[in-house]
Amino acid sequence: MVGSTVETYGTVGVLFNNAADTSSDTMLHDRPVHLIETERWDRALRIDLRGTMLCCKYVLPHMIEAGTGSIISTSSNQALVGDLSQAAYSCAKGGCDPAHAQRGDAIR
Repeated sequence: MVGSTVETYGTVGVLFNNAADTSSDTMLHDRPVHLIETERWDRALRIDLRGTMLCCKYVLPHMIEAGTGSIISTSSNQALVGDLSQAAYSCAKGGCDPAHAQRGDAIR
């Protein structure tokens, strides 16, 4: 994804992170932490949290080299207040928030 963008446009100026598996199957099976299947937990963190990190990992070197760039990451109210019925989604989004500030420092 990043390689083809750089090949086509020469650099990456903006990254918009909006990763989340909100399919009905996933959302219906997200549970309180003591009831959720480990595989469902892992999937949510892999897509929602790790997916966001990987996009930044491969975009940031191009932004740093260019000396400019913007990363916009959406999260969720559940990152701040949690939702006991959707533990995996809430935790994954909560994990994204602290990392947002760190990524901005890398470009400056």
